[in-house]
Formats: sequence, C-alpha cells, structure tokens
Amino acid sequence: MGNKHVLKLYVDGAAKGNPGEAGIGVVIMDRQGNTLLRLGQYIGRATNNQAEYRGLIAGLEEALALGGEELVVYTDSQLMERQINGQYRVKDGILKGLHSRVCHLLRSFRSYRIEHIPREKNREADRLASKAASERQETGVRSQESEMKRQKPELKETFPLSCAFFLLNPGTYLFFPVPGLRSPVPLLPSPVFFQTFSFVSRFSPDF
Repeated sequence: MGNKHVLKLYVDGAAKGNPGEAGIGVVIMDRQGNTLLRLGQYIGRATNNQAEYRGLIAGLEEALALGGEELVVYTDSQLMERQINGQYRVKDGILKGLHSRVCHLLRSFRSYRIEHIPREKNREADRLASKAASERQETGVRSQESEMKRQKPELKETFPLSCAFFLLNPGTYLFFPVPGLRSPVPLLPSPVFFQTFSFVSRFSPDF
C-alpha cells in the first residue's frame, strides 16, 4: 500500500467560555511527516467537549477525502479519546450524537488508532482552533485534492442510522447535513418527526 494512504491526524477544539465562541483545528500529515492539510474553522457557540468532537469529525472527513485508509488520530482530549475507545460512557445528549457520527466515519477506514497526547505535542492544531475561535473565521490551507474530493454525508445515509440511534437513546440530538453549511445541524426530533420518517421509509427505496 502506498504511503499516501497512511495518515496522521491531529485535532483540537477550543471554546472561549464553556460554552462560548468556538473553533476547531485540524492537521493532517503523511507517514513521513509532510503536512497535507492545516485547517482552523470557526463553529459558532459550543462547549469545549463539543468543539473537540467537531474537530475530530472535520478531520476524519478530510482524511477520507485525501484517500486515507489507515489512520492514527492524536488528541489532547483524554475524555474524547477514552469515550471513543470505550473506556468512558457518553452521557451528554449532544455528545452522543457527535460520538455516533465519529464512530460511523471511523468504520470507513481499514484500520485506525486513537491516541491521547500532551497539549504541547498538539500545538499546531491547538493554535488553529484558538485562532479560529478568536477571529471567528476559517484559516489554514486545504489541499486542492481535498477540496475537490471532500465528501459530504448524504441524507439517505445519515437519516435512518441517526433515527435508529435516537430511538435507542432518548434525549439524544440528531445531526443532519444542510446545504451551504460545513457542519451538520443538531435537532431534537419530536413524535411528528418519527411519524414522518415512518411514512417516508415505507414509500422511498432510499430508506
């Protein structure tokens, strides 16, 4: 397998307040340590933990767009690392939805590993996240290949999976892609929502 399919992903999230104005930082390198992508993105108001998960989701999407098949993820959030590795339970409703999305993306890789690292070894992702949160804008460089191939989750792929997860975990928020927005929008469905979903699922082959 070519080296370009083996990627290192550094992610971070920062919130000015908890919750507060937040940003994410993503750095992707190849096996030799060459930087393929640097991205800082403002994500609006969020908690620190939500920002950490949003940073990881963005990083996983970019790694897939770059053709990554084997992935090592580095994060300075011990909570997120242990939740993804199954050592800690996810109790917060919004984090449950984000955690579900992360697990769904990770299954797209042939192999992956999540490692917790000290903050000083994650300085670039931390800098990008803090800068995005402070300046409320996107910074960094995304490769042309990543921009052209960047994958967006399709509604028919995310919709039934998230609904099933919600039914098993009451109080969980669902996250759906909205055209024109980089990040999915959190929704807390109502009974009418599920009646509509049931109707659509019976008559649409996509569901």
